[in-house]
Amino acid sequence: MDQTFQKNFNGNWTSPLPFKNVRPHLVNNKTQVFKRAINLDHSLRKNPEKLKQMCEFMENIFQTGAAERAPEIPKGQECWYIPIFAVVHPKKPGKVRAVFDSSIVYQGCSLNDTLLSGPNLTNNLLGILLRFRKDLCTIAGDIQQMFYRFFVNERDRDYLRFYWYENNDPLRQMIEYRMTVHVFGNRPSPAVATYGLRQAVRHADLDVVNFVHQDFYVDDALMSRPTPAEVIDLMRRTQKVLNDEGKIRLHKIVSNVQDVVDAFPAADLGKDVQDFSIGEDDDLVQHSLGLAWNLRSDCFIFQKPDGGVSFTRRGILSRVNSIFDPIGFLSPLTICGKMILREMCTISSSWDDPLPEEYRERWERWSRSLDQLSSLQIPRMFVPQSLSIAPDPQVLIFSDASEAAIAAAAYLKVKHHIGFIMGKSKLAPLAGHSIPRLELCGAVLATEIGEFVSDHLNIPTSSIRYFTDSKVVLGYIRNRTRRFYTYVSNRIACIHAVSTPSQWSYVPTHLNPADAATRGSVSDVGNSLDTWLVGPVQLYLGDLAECEPDVDYSLINPDDDKDIRPEVSAFKADLLSNPTPIEDRFTKFSTWDRLVSALSILRHVSASYRGSIDCTSWHLCNKTKCESALKDTEDFILRCVQAQAFRGELEAIKGKCDLPKDSRIQHLSPYIDNAGLLRIGDRLNNLKSTGLASLNPVIVPRGHVATLLVRFFHNKVFHQGRTITEGAVRSHGFWILGGKILISSIIYACVVCRKLRRRPQEQKMADLPVDRLTPGPPLFVCGT
Repeated sequence: MDQTFQKNFNGNWTSPLPFKNVRPHLVNNKTQVFKRAINLDHSLRKNPEKLKQMCEFMENIFQTGAAERAPEIPKGQECWYIPIFAVVHPKKPGKVRAVFDSSIVYQGCSLNDTLLSGPNLTNNLLGILLRFRKDLCTIAGDIQQMFYRFFVNERDRDYLRFYWYENNDPLRQMIEYRMTVHVFGNRPSPAVATYGLRQAVRHADLDVVNFVHQDFYVDDALMSRPTPAEVIDLMRRTQKVLNDEGKIRLHKIVSNVQDVVDAFPAADLGKDVQDFSIGEDDDLVQHSLGLAWNLRSDCFIFQKPDGGVSFTRRGILSRVNSIFDPIGFLSPLTICGKMILREMCTISSSWDDPLPEEYRERWERWSRSLDQLSSLQIPRMFVPQSLSIAPDPQVLIFSDASEAAIAAAAYLKVKHHIGFIMGKSKLAPLAGHSIPRLELCGAVLATEIGEFVSDHLNIPTSSIRYFTDSKVVLGYIRNRTRRFYTYVSNRIACIHAVSTPSQWSYVPTHLNPADAATRGSVSDVGNSLDTWLVGPVQLYLGDLAECEPDVDYSLINPDDDKDIRPEVSAFKADLLSNPTPIEDRFTKFSTWDRLVSALSILRHVSASYRGSIDCTSWHLCNKTKCESALKDTEDFILRCVQAQAFRGELEAIKGKCDLPKDSRIQHLSPYIDNAGLLRIGDRLNNLKSTGLASLNPVIVPRGHVATLLVRFFHNKVFHQGRTITEGAVRSHGFWILGGKILISSIIYACVVCRKLRRRPQEQKMADLPVDRLTPGPPLFVCGT
């Protein structure tokens, strides 16, 4: 997108349609879309008013150059037709919008199937609304036809063909047009438009860049600042940059301050404020991002959902979901509706079957409780003072849980003012969770809110305090002595990742405002809503002594708590004070091959856990059988036995000192090679460059490893006599101390050798191949 997004000769931003690298070929769907166009024509002619509004909308598209008459397409060239349909917004009567159906499927494929959706650049809606509530002076705006501000490359416009009346005259026939811009309905259009908007301000002032990057939700802009002058200046500079850098118009400006409205021309104002005075008119309501905002009182207002619904699962779901409340103002009210809906879902298996009459009264009581929404007014600002200039703001977050629901609410405290920031509530699991577990889930929800508020309001996490009425949870959070099972352990880790134990305090249940959203009592919804929005009275008075911030809570009945692991008594084995000789561990292996193979595998797995190789965790790998791995393991084994048997000699050689007088290998003139092994030296050192292992053999002390080596080479030479076995050992680079005696004893104990001695010598030699009578090349086995 960075490479293909650029300006055309008219100063408009253009980009191609972002097709997938591997996609199916689009088959010409002209016939299918023409039938849809005929159906649209019949539908519009039945409603002349809708036809008139649709023609006005299309006229604006043609005048702005967003669409053009489609040229003839060369035969065989790939193209695509998109049907259009008229959409009427229920809250915007008298206004029709043409929407393009890019998801229409023809022969198993649609245009959206071939396009990349692009990155999700849309800002968080809740974050924008929270920043909108920060300061005294606010302003809102809208990008005029945002998607149509960004054009499509010439070569991709034939994928955006559609049918409409010639010259926009319903009395004429329908002909082919094509869009020149990114259309509403294409999968990548939101990402393209948001990216283009940010490209237009990339060289602007920092506050303009931050405004566009953080406070725009697609084409809607919301922001608040402490003074009208700041708002006016920032909005004017943003308008200018967008217009100069991309011919993007920011208009429909509204504000809660009359001076701000007066600072902009009438053409740039929203229709609602052009003919009204903010200080005099009570009905001046602005709908911004789904919320109704009364400009005169500077409060959010709500309306009861219109119309009745059927007493079925579908009807109840429709009524519960009709309340849009992203900030959580109405959580005590909406959670009751969700509880009723879940209970009804367990009774009826069909969405449209009437529900039992015994539940009708409860449902109607909850529906009647929605009447109070008409009189509810919630201040837009958190507190009367602008947060941007407030000294030492503090966030207080309360959590609570019951068998029915989990909730958490955040409040802002500035001096002696308390204001509701946001809240969340959700249904508790149906079964299998104890109250302490649910309270712990409420604490996790509180930390999620705390992290979100800190990120979007720029309040440090150290200024956040958390409260819960569960001393069990406080014991979990402040625990330093016991371990938990996985469920509790994972959630405690989430809490500690965001907060410290010292930030958590106890609050009595009757002072906990989060308790209002977990009761589920339909009859007491009004009082619960007041408690939820206002907060505890003690906070206004600044009296937090009852919350006991400095008490160090301990675990409650840890031995009876099923979420706490039992204490286990263990005995400590001090292996360092009396270590087991490494060679003693080799005695578990009966052959040299098995010892080398096993240690090669163990060393490979150990390296995988250290991360020094590509393999990971415990596994069997063919890499342990390669020649280099076996050679390294062999050297490792020999270094271990030499370190135990020749400790003094190794230290003397490394320190360049004389060997101890009682050394058994003093006459061998030993030296240490590059692999850390002791080898025989003296005059043979001059021949080391020849690479023959037999000239400077490795010194092997007598023991289990030496026995395994002798047996290995004795088997290699097919149980021939001591001289042949000894020659094989030395030819492969090993010098075993006391080797003659060791080899003789092994040969004497060898069953195969005893059987051979009972047979004639001629028969013995006849059984052995000629190539087995002499040792082969040096054998490479494993270590490091």
